[in-house]
Amino acid sequence: MAAPPGPQDVEDSSPSAISYEGPPAPYADKIKSTAADLYENAASDDEFDQVGVKHRAAAIMSALVEQEDIRIVGPLKSTTIGHELRHPRLAYLVAPFFGVYACVLTVLYIILSLVPILISAVFYRVNWPFTIVTLVLTIAILFVSIPFFYMIAYWSPDKPHQVHQYRLRTVDILLTTYKEDMDVIINTLNHIQRISYSPKFLTVYVLDDGRRDELRDFIDQMNAKGPTYPVKYVIRPNNKGRKGGNINHFIKNYEDSASEFFIVLDADMAPFPEIFDILFGAYYGYEKEERDRIAFIQCPQHFKNIIPSKDWYDIGMTFFYNCVMTCMSSLDCTMYIGTCALWRRSAIVFGGGFHENHATEDTVTGCYVHRTKVDLLDPKSQNWSSKFLNVPIAAGIAPGTLPQQIDQRLRWCLGSVQMFFEHDRFVRAAGLSWTQRVTYFATVGYWVLGIASFTVTFASSLTVLLWIIIRGIVLGVNATTFPAWLLVMQFLAFTLYFAALPVSTQLDKLRAIQMFSTFMPIYIVAYLRFKGFNIKVQTTAADSEEDTRRWHPFMWFHVTVVGITTSMGVAAIVLGKPNAVTLATVLCHTIYWWLNYFPVILSLCGFTQEDMHPRYIKADAEDPMFEMELPSDFETGSETESSSVSSRANHPAPLVQ
Repeated sequence: MAAPPGPQDVEDSSPSAISYEGPPAPYADKIKSTAADLYENAASDDEFDQVGVKHRAAAIMSALVEQEDIRIVGPLKSTTIGHELRHPRLAYLVAPFFGVYACVLTVLYIILSLVPILISAVFYRVNWPFTIVTLVLTIAILFVSIPFFYMIAYWSPDKPHQVHQYRLRTVDILLTTYKEDMDVIINTLNHIQRISYSPKFLTVYVLDDGRRDELRDFIDQMNAKGPTYPVKYVIRPNNKGRKGGNINHFIKNYEDSASEFFIVLDADMAPFPEIFDILFGAYYGYEKEERDRIAFIQCPQHFKNIIPSKDWYDIGMTFFYNCVMTCMSSLDCTMYIGTCALWRRSAIVFGGGFHENHATEDTVTGCYVHRTKVDLLDPKSQNWSSKFLNVPIAAGIAPGTLPQQIDQRLRWCLGSVQMFFEHDRFVRAAGLSWTQRVTYFATVGYWVLGIASFTVTFASSLTVLLWIIIRGIVLGVNATTFPAWLLVMQFLAFTLYFAALPVSTQLDKLRAIQMFSTFMPIYIVAYLRFKGFNIKVQTTAADSEEDTRRWHPFMWFHVTVVGITTSMGVAAIVLGKPNAVTLATVLCHTIYWWLNYFPVILSLCGFTQEDMHPRYIKADAEDPMFEMELPSDFETGSETESSSVSSRANHPAPLVQ
C-alpha cells in the first residue's frame, strides 16, 4: 500500500487542493482512512482515474493537516430573513436578455412622454403654452434620466455564490460608537459573542469616540468572564474626522495586529451568528482572479423595527437594494453604505484610508477605492472592485418616524451634493470607467433627477389647470379638446415604465417613488446649503425631545404643493366649463400629488415604525450572556458621567485587553 502524501506533497501534487477543503474534526479519523484507501486503489487499479483520485485523496489529507483552518458551512438560518429582498420570479425569466428588455422599456417611455404632446398640439390644437412648457420640461427630464436608464440596462439578479466550505481568514470586527445608549452597545456585543467562527481568526474592537468609563468597565467585566471573543477597547485623544477618523486611527495605530479583513458595525447593528459564513461563502464563490481584486462585499442594512408589509416610509429601501445596488455590483462599483460590509484591509490602505469630515464619508471612501489600482506600481493593473450581496448579515434600529427620516436624509443628501461637485459630476473622475461614471452620476446625483422630475410635473399641473380656468372664465369654452387617453399616456409614462421593471414588487416600487417625491424639499435645501445659503430648520424643544413627533418644518412644502394643485383643480371644475376630459384631467393631476405625498399624510395621522419585529424581541431576550454591572446611583447622561468623560478626553487609556 502506498503511503498517503504529506502536506508538502499535497501542495506540489494538488494545486487545486483548496477547492476541496476539509472535514470537521469528529470525522478526521474516518476520512483519513478513506483517503488512504482512495490512494491505495488509485495506485493498484488501472480502472481508476489515478491522477484525479490521487488529487482528491491529497486534498483530503491537506485539509486534515490544518483542519482547524477549514470551516464547513451548514444550513444558514439567517438567509430566511430578508425575504422581501428576493427578486420576483419574472426578474429571473427576463434576466438573460434584460439589457434588451430595459432598452425597449426606455424607448416606450420616451414615446409615451413625447408623442401625446405632439399629437395633441398638431391634431387637436391644444393650448400652446401648455404644449411648449410640457415639451421643454419633458425633454429636460428625459435628458437627466439618461444615466439612470443606462445603469438599469446592466441589471442582473443577485445570486449569492455560496460555497459549502472555505479556508478561514483573519477578520477584525470594528464596533464604532460615540454616544449610543449602553444597552444598545451591550446587546450588539452579546450578539457578537454568538457568532459562529474560529476565535483564532476573529478579533473584536470597540472604537469609542465617547471615551466612556462605563463602557470600558463593562468590557473589562466581559473579558474577565472568558468570552468566546475577547473585546479590545480603543479610544483616541480627540474626535477629529468623526467616524472616518475613528476608523483611520485604528488602521494607522494597530497595523501590526490587524487582520487581513475587517468589518465595520454601527453600535446598533447586531450581527447574525452566520455572518462570516454568508460573507466568505459569497467571497469564495467568485473565481480567484476576480476575488483577489474585491475591495469589499456590501450587504444591505436590515432593521429590527421594520416589518416589510408595513414599511410605508421605505426605511428598508428594498427597491434601492434590489435594483440600484445590484446594478452597481454588475459594474464592480457597489456603493459603500457605512456598515455591514466585509473590507479587505489592503484595499482601504491603498485607497488612502477612510474619508474624513464628510456627511457621507462612507460613499466617498468607496468611490476613492474604486479609483485606486490593486497594484499601485503597475500602471496596467486593474482597479479595486466591490460586490453586493443581497442578504442581511446584521439587524439594527432605524428611525421610525417620517420627521426622523427627513433629518437623516437631509444629512445624506448634503453629502451627496458635496460629493457630486467634488468629483466634477463624475464626468472627469479619473480611474473610473465611463460606465462607472454614468452609474455614479445616476446614484449620487439622484437629487438632480428629483428636482428635475418635480419641476416637470408641478409645472405641467399648474399650466394645464391654469389654462382650463382661463379659457373657462375669459372665453367661456372648455380648454381640453383632446382624447383622454392622450393625457393618460403622457402623464403616466414614468409610472408605467417603473411598473414594467421586474426587479422588485409593485408595492416596493410604489413606496420608492412616494419617498423619492416626499424627500423633494431635502434635495432643494441641500443644494442651496451647498451654494452658501444659510437655511436652518427650526424645531421646537418638544420636537427635538419627542421621538414620535409627527410634524417636520419641511412638510410645509408638501402642504403648499397639495394645497395649490387641489385648489386649482377645484377652480378648474367650477370655472372651466367641465366635461369628461376636463374632469379626468383635474382628477389625474390632483390624485397624483395626494398619492405622492401619502407618507406625509400617514405621519400627520401618527403612523410610526417603532415596534420591534417579534423574531428580534425573542432573539434579544434569549441568553443575554453578559450584562452591565452599574453603580446604583448611575444614570445615563448624568453630570457624573459627563465629567468623567471630559476628564478622560485628554488622557486616553491604553488599549484594554
